[in-house]
Amino acid sequence: MNASERKIEILKLLKEGSMTLDELAKKFNVSVMTIRRDLKKFEDQDVILISQGTVYLNKSVGSEESYILKKDKMIAEKIRIAQKAIEYINDGEVVYIDCGTTCAQIAEELAKSNKKVTVMTSSILVVNALFMAENIDLYMLPGKYREKSIGFIGDLTIDFVRKFYFDKAFMGAEGIDTEYGISLPHLEEGLTKQAIARQANTVFVVTDHSKFSLKTLYSYADYNDIDYIITDSNPDFNMSSFENDKIKIVKV
Repeated sequence: MNASERKIEILKLLKEGSMTLDELAKKFNVSVMTIRRDLKKFEDQDVILISQGTVYLNKSVGSEESYILKKDKMIAEKIRIAQKAIEYINDGEVVYIDCGTTCAQIAEELAKSNKKVTVMTSSILVVNALFMAENIDLYMLPGKYREKSIGFIGDLTIDFVRKFYFDKAFMGAEGIDTEYGISLPHLEEGLTKQAIARQANTVFVVTDHSKFSLKTLYSYADYNDIDYIITDSNPDFNMSSFENDKIKIVKV
């Protein structure tokens, strides 16, 4: 079992209850020092708390909604975000379109366009939107199917995607925080997105304003690792604290 697999299993155990460092070391047949290294990033991100040798999962870190609950939320906003996103896609480019309802809407808009591009995805929703589009060369990433994502994740996905380069990647998020980064509530999916984003020249995060100032379980990208955030324009939400010289926030 490698470190990534061990981290996933550790979090599964912690969801069931607290464990000591010694118990985790014995469980995975590694040293306490190795377990501490595994947990360091989680501790830095407030995902876990270690107190007197016992590890606790931070229950305040966000949970995850199902696709059924997400798909009917902020539909008009998702359409505007998607329409803006495809303006950044040029003929001849190789782009990655992520799992998630906003990313699926990007695929819907791209299918209606005349742009001739290569699309790679791990999302069944994206494949459903694009498989009949004659202007699109479509590739599907392999991996382990995850129902809440309606897509594929895991080590096979990560190993496969490392062989590819993307001009642009359009990524989803459940949380955006300037210090914590771009996050998701599921570790294995977060590790998968992390690998995908690293293969892209330009990274776009596409999400509505409700995800700002939220932290969820795993930060798959530092805030300054992304290039654009495309989001809806909400007059009741001040985004000035999220803007800097590195990241372009596009409001629609």
